[in-house]
Amino acid sequence: MNNNYIVLNDTVKLFYEDGFHVMDDSELAKLRSPWQGPMQGLSDPARHIMITIGWKPVGNVLSMLLKPKDIAKKMESDIRKAMKAYDYRPQGFLTKEIAGQKAEGFAYEYEAEATSMYGESIVLKHGKEAYYFHYYSSALLRWENQKFWDRIFETAEIIR
Repeated sequence: MNNNYIVLNDTVKLFYEDGFHVMDDSELAKLRSPWQGPMQGLSDPARHIMITIGWKPVGNVLSMLLKPKDIAKKMESDIRKAMKAYDYRPQGFLTKEIAGQKAEGFAYEYEAEATSMYGESIVLKHGKEAYYFHYYSSALLRWENQKFWDRIFETAEIIR
């Protein structure tokens, strides 16, 4: 494992490959709409891949009731509406494992600046927080880039 990592909310540690850089505030500011919570991002423009992660509290009552699958379904509905102008095309729901915990999400395709894109959005619920992982890749490099995305989950650690 390499020494490149970010820590989310003092709780989740994610390792990433050489070639990625941690996105600065100005890069993240371009992506914030409609997200208003804390967020971090990783980007590798040469590989045409970007990963963003946001988190927010689920709330006491909701944290007991909501399952990751419920949160993922709501997230998919919100993203579908927000990306309607980008020819959003759902590719189905999926399950991942992040640091030994079950996470739920979905895959989709869309168009951005005349480029076919592939994305996945995954939610991990840990304690009273929900962590929202988003992966964006050019569709042409999807399979090549998928290994970087998957490796982040394989090497993730929960540190508290």
